Amino acid sequence: MRNSRSVFDFVQQGGHTNLYISYPSRIYGKLFSLSDNSNKSVKFHTMQSYPPVLRTKIIPPPRNARTLERPRVIRILKKALDYRLTILEAEAGYGKSTALAELAGEVKPLIWYQVNEDDNDPLVFLQHLCHAVQYALPEIVDLPFAYLNSWDGTQGWLPWRGVLDQVINSLVSYLSSPTLLIMDDAHHVTDSGEVAHILDHLIGLAPAHLHVLLSGRPTITLPTLSRWRSQGDYLELDQSVLTFTRNEISSLFALHYHLDLTTEEAESLLTYTEGWAIALQLIWQSLRNQPGPMLEFPPRWQADSLDVLFDVLAREVFERQPQDVHDFLLITSTLRDLHPEACDALCLAVGDFANESVSMLAYLRRQDLFVVETVDGALRYHHIFHKFLRQQSPPEQRNRWHQIAARYFVSRKDHESAIYHLFEAQAWEDAANLLDVYASMLLSAGRLDTLATYIASLPPSNLYQHPMLIFTLGDLARLHSRFDEAQGWYKQAETLWRSRGQPEGVARALRGQARVYIDTVNPSQAERLLEEAIRLSDGFEDREAQVRLYELLAENKLNSGHVEEAEGLRQRAEELRAEGPSNDQLWFRVLLRTGRLEEARRGLEELAETEKREPVQTPRAHRETMLLLSLIYSMMGMSKHAYQA
Repeated sequence: MRNSRSVFDFVQQGGHTNLYISYPSRIYGKLFSLSDNSNKSVKFHTMQSYPPVLRTKIIPPPRNARTLERPRVIRILKKALDYRLTILEAEAGYGKSTALAELAGEVKPLIWYQVNEDDNDPLVFLQHLCHAVQYALPEIVDLPFAYLNSWDGTQGWLPWRGVLDQVINSLVSYLSSPTLLIMDDAHHVTDSGEVAHILDHLIGLAPAHLHVLLSGRPTITLPTLSRWRSQGDYLELDQSVLTFTRNEISSLFALHYHLDLTTEEAESLLTYTEGWAIALQLIWQSLRNQPGPMLEFPPRWQADSLDVLFDVLAREVFERQPQDVHDFLLITSTLRDLHPEACDALCLAVGDFANESVSMLAYLRRQDLFVVETVDGALRYHHIFHKFLRQQSPPEQRNRWHQIAARYFVSRKDHESAIYHLFEAQAWEDAANLLDVYASMLLSAGRLDTLATYIASLPPSNLYQHPMLIFTLGDLARLHSRFDEAQGWYKQAETLWRSRGQPEGVARALRGQARVYIDTVNPSQAERLLEEAIRLSDGFEDREAQVRLYELLAENKLNSGHVEEAEGLRQRAEELRAEGPSNDQLWFRVLLRTGRLEEARRGLEELAETEKREPVQTPRAHRETMLLLSLIYSMMGMSKHAYQA
């Protein structure tokens, strides 16, 4: 993720840009192979650009029937309505999400956003935030959906301040009563990167009626947190709010576990667990099978730490399960979400429980075996129990299961899940192969931060076997106006493609270098590169690549003042284009250069309206429709229109 620097460390050495990675991936219908341990290759079509907004992340989760109502906790959480910002920090297993789900049932209106690691991309974050606001406030208007949905990564990095300001303006116009925005698991987006600044900007400029509650694991921080603390606008809550009291332990066991504890027994459990919710649930799982009316608290529960206590209790519960349940827990802990189809595919591939996942998941729900139900009825393992289960399998076996899961998700065209599992399996070459295809989709979809993070996860030894990914690093740098860095990546990609005798790749790399010179208005350097790229492109099956080269050369001629040559090249591009729109901005720049301002104005206004209805990809520097329109308005003395454009 980016803040003041890239996720990469770039060092110039010997005329090349070298990559040092700090560890913490629109080609449609193309085939790629994902290897497995049986020396077979499985081929899949890749057709998806990026996942839609997940409704399960913007709807409060249902309240579990076994959850104890805790008025004490809810009273404390409701204090968030008295502050600009509230942060609730607690380690896994203390019941943060459970308490917030109960709070969501009592506070209206309430905006819910369940954050995960995928939301560290500004585009993904803002899309989900807007949908969360609309779901909670159906009548709100003027949210920037059209702009976000049409955003194209070739325009550069998302100008999130303007987008967020539009969200804030919509909230200012609509909110007339206190409204709570809950972001659960917010630690995924506050550690570093651009989203932390987006969130900071939102909190700082939000209307007085909007109150933000961030929940997650320690430590949640924001750039201006100290200022809000000093102004008394910040409420800090820790896990002591969530720990069970002795009376709550007694109520939990009596009402939901049907075990009446004596005062001494409740006090002992409080001492053993320190009120840790997940430990209390594990103890119930252990006690429920004890024979006789008397409860026995084994000495082993008197552990040196809660982590040790959890390990002891979890192992007891896990090892007591029937063998088929035991194996199902192990295998499916590979997955992040427990959808029956994915569980069936994974279990079938390893030779167990074909088509039995529905009944297995129903059993886990009935037994309350550390599964959490999401809004759409799907299940997932509780975070801390999930981690425990994954530690029970040898790394080699776990990696093999991750690779099987990756093949399943590729077959479902769920590339992001496939990449996740390939990274978990440390199957770097397979991940790089998938990214070779998927990178351009992420780029055109505006998922630049996600793409940068994926590539940063690859070891350099694998990365440098994939010139397409090196080229993509050039695109990322150029779109962020780091032009020297971009040239370094493009030149390295060119060298790799030349060494492999791949002229199409060489032409692509030359085009990238030329675009840097066009963006920096250096036409003499760009012309030589583009002419060589055009020579190499003769005979390419990719007609659109040739069209783009001619259009870039035409634009370069226009930059150097050769209007007639530019128009001739543009016409040549039109002749080559098999399908798709022409570079309209280039034609309007010809009109601008030749003084035909009124014709250019009318055409650009029509184009701007068309792009609102049917967004298209447009180059970034000096070529945006609205920038040209603003310039023409200025030249025609229409200052108010120029400012609005």
